[in-house]
Amino acid sequence: MIRHAPVEVEPDQPAAEWKCSEVGKKLTLELIDSVKWEDIHVIYHSPEIKAQQTAKIIANELGIRMYVRTSLREVEARIGFLPINQFIARVGDYLEGYPDPDFEDYDQAVARFHQSICEIVSAAIVSHGRILTAWYSYLLGSRLSRKDFLMYLSYIQIHGK
Repeated sequence: MIRHAPVEVEPDQPAAEWKCSEVGKKLTLELIDSVKWEDIHVIYHSPEIKAQQTAKIIANELGIRMYVRTSLREVEARIGFLPINQFIARVGDYLEGYPDPDFEDYDQAVARFHQSICEIVSAAIVSHGRILTAWYSYLLGSRLSRKDFLMYLSYIQIHGK
């Protein structure tokens, strides 16, 4: 299970259009050297650009096929760019069980993602921090906290900041 590579945040663009940063591409190449890939013959990824780019780096290096799965997309959110403290607060509340009308229903998002995972065997998966945190919460039977989510944010680079 792989979270997409660190991105260049473009505040004027939707998050789904953000691309991997140069640091993110380098870290993805380093990841390839640090993981056993012998049993991986295909990589599935979210339709978002950053997940596609991460998957493509891995697929190209390993010579494996890659397929897009819409159900691996990030938790849908009808919010624009937020300052990081507001973003963390909203995502933290959502992941800790407080419904947000601007976010995809938590249980529906997890069910969508989990169903896709159940259909995939022996594959690497590139998706996103919020949905992975939500899914890990589902697997553990307990909601992870904003502190758990923050580990993903340590990879983000904001363009021009």
